[in-house]
Amino acid sequence: MEIIKEFAVFSTEPLVEFESDDFEYYYWDKPSKVKNDEIFLSRNEEQEDDERVKVALSHGLAQSIKLSVFEDEIDDLIEETKQYPNELATDGKISLTRRDIFKKMGQLWLQKNEVNLHSDILDTPEFFFENPSLLPLNEAIIEYLDVKQRLEVLNSRLDVVGDMFNILNEEVHSQHETRLEWIVIALFVVQVVLQLVHLVFTTYTNFWRKV
Repeated sequence: MEIIKEFAVFSTEPLVEFESDDFEYYYWDKPSKVKNDEIFLSRNEEQEDDERVKVALSHGLAQSIKLSVFEDEIDDLIEETKQYPNELATDGKISLTRRDIFKKMGQLWLQKNEVNLHSDILDTPEFFFENPSLLPLNEAIIEYLDVKQRLEVLNSRLDVVGDMFNILNEEVHSQHETRLEWIVIALFVVQVVLQLVHLVFTTYTNFWRKV
């Protein structure tokens, strides 16, 4: 925690809530591995190699933490929007305007881009190209933490929310078109009434002129 506080001055957009994964670690005489939420570090490593092993494991943990942050954000987004399908199912309409829907869709796309384009969750740092022997250890902790599977689930949830907004947008668009159709019908009726009034007035005027 003290180290995190020291590096806080270099952070951008720090998290409001602290996110962490808790692992206990031990030294033993076998090769380093991860098992049952415990990290076993080989005491046979040289000091420099031991530090590199810790970097390899820390990178996997960091990827999992970053993914956890995205998962929490998507949970919040789903919680905010879950009422709208219920509104559509019960009332046949929703309380959102097209502008509101577009804003939500923009928020969703930003989130999706952040997960898939602007983050390095599944990237392999240059460190592992320089230390290829440590890559299996990094891949092991990523697999143990289900990072790839969680990312797939996260993208699936984003797709579901995106589909929901597309449906809501189509519904609002349909409601808008229906209102326009009624406006056109109303204008047509008004025009017909005015024409009838004009016709009656003209006929009445001509009749009395002849009389």
